Amino acid sequence: MRLRKDDPVYYKAKINKLIKEAKENNLNVDVARSFYESIYLVFESKETHEKAKVKIYG
Repeated sequence: MRLRKDDPVYYKAKINKLIKEAKENNLNVDVARSFYESIYLVFESKETHEKAKVKIYG
């Protein structure tokens, strides 16, 4: 059965796939919380320690 874009499970599956791909491509994946209660998904290169974050709450 194919998931539809109005189904929350569709987005769960897409995000899980991206996280898995990031780990396979030598990136650390973490969750960080700011002092202002924002929550971020953080991708970090294991080689260069360069980071990119996505605000997911707050």
